Amino acid sequence: MRRLILGAGFLSLIVLTAGFILFFTAHHPLAKETGTVKDELEAQEGIETVKDVDYYYGETEVYTADTIRDNGTEEWIFIQENSVIDRINKEDGLSRAEAENTVLDRFDLEKVRSLKLGMEDRQALYEATFEIDNTLYFYYMTFEDGEFIKRYSVQKS
Repeated sequence: MRRLILGAGFLSLIVLTAGFILFFTAHHPLAKETGTVKDELEAQEGIETVKDVDYYYGETEVYTADTIRDNGTEEWIFIQENSVIDRINKEDGLSRAEAENTVLDRFDLEKVRSLKLGMEDRQALYEATFEIDNTLYFYYMTFEDGEFIKRYSVQKS
């Protein structure tokens, strides 16, 4: 019995260690890349602060930076393949809170799992992820006014 308990404990330790190694190995390159994007933007003239950088992968990967310019204007900067592909003033579209409330209201939800701003086909969009009845939904809407673009779902097993 003692051998069984020790064996189960040892096996659990191995599984946890492998899980940590896989988790940090998988997330390290992305964290490094978002940090690099942030550093490069902060070095650009005209940008006072880079509050956050998000990663969005639609048709291609896009990094979205939440920035404040030297003149106080808040804008989103979209970076693809190490080049700025677009800059949009925050006031020209929905805030994150407005986008989240739009999704909560449309689907009568209590919680949105995640909300990302990204870009596809030169159009800024929000990707909302939420769960209803053991199904994970990905809902896309325009940044400008929250108009529906597309959605898909995955049944959890």
